[in-house]
Amino acid sequence: VLSMKHAKQNLKQFHSLRRKQKKPLSEEECAQIMTGVFRALAYLHGEKDMIHRDLKPANIVIPDSDDLTQATLIDFGIAT
Repeated sequence: VLSMKHAKQNLKQFHSLRRKQKKPLSEEECAQIMTGVFRALAYLHGEKDMIHRDLKPANIVIPDSDDLTQATLIDFGIAT
């Protein structure tokens, strides 16, 4: 959920690439990405009592395009 490892691309880049390939994200793929995001937010709020405060596609990393549920959050610069 909290990650410092090198990632392939953020969600903004991933979405842009898929649009260029004429392969828009399906409803199921969006649900998988959001599963990862919601899991990360639940951990931050519940376990760490932290609010991200800058949630946007550029701050959601897709480490593995084969498992979109592994989406992780980055950039905690203004988190509280």
